[in-house]
Amino acid sequence: AVQDAERGQRGYLITGREDYLEPYQEANRRIGRLLLDLRADTASDHAQQQRWLRLQADVAAKMKELATTVATMREHGFAAAKAIVDTNIGAQSMAAIVADLTAIGEGANTDLTSRLAAAADAEARVTSTFLFGSAVAAVGLLAGALLLARAARRAALSERALQATLDSVREGVAALDRRGRLRAWNASFAA
Repeated sequence: AVQDAERGQRGYLITGREDYLEPYQEANRRIGRLLLDLRADTASDHAQQQRWLRLQADVAAKMKELATTVATMREHGFAAAKAIVDTNIGAQSMAAIVADLTAIGEGANTDLTSRLAAAADAEARVTSTFLFGSAVAAVGLLAGALLLARAARRAALSERALQATLDSVREGVAALDRRGRLRAWNASFAA
């Protein structure tokens, strides 16, 4: 936006035509909002807020230089406006703005890098917990399966013993459940 403002100012200084000031005027309207947005985006970081304050001061200096040259061009003509440009105040302000924005970008990248590292650590912890939990669950399932197989073998042995006992009795014997359903019997009962 500052570059747009500078481009509009240059066009006006070269041509003297007011319509060349449109990018300057549009940028002038946008810059305040952009600075406020950047301030809000960096509000939680003290170092970034310090960088923002420097940027705000450098942008204000640059915009003041641009406004001064435009006003001087209108009131005193090209030579007077060119004399202001020749002081290099504008170039110095622009270099300071670029440096400020670079520092803010580097600060944001550093913050992002540390957040990514923290996220990777958290992901590693979640993965480890998942793997450990899966291993514990697998051991639990295996133990449950072994206990179930053991109980099934005992039940089968018990059933065979009961059947052998029933088969050894000469009389007809049958076993009924509580509902009266036939559950076990010997050969004499079947006959």
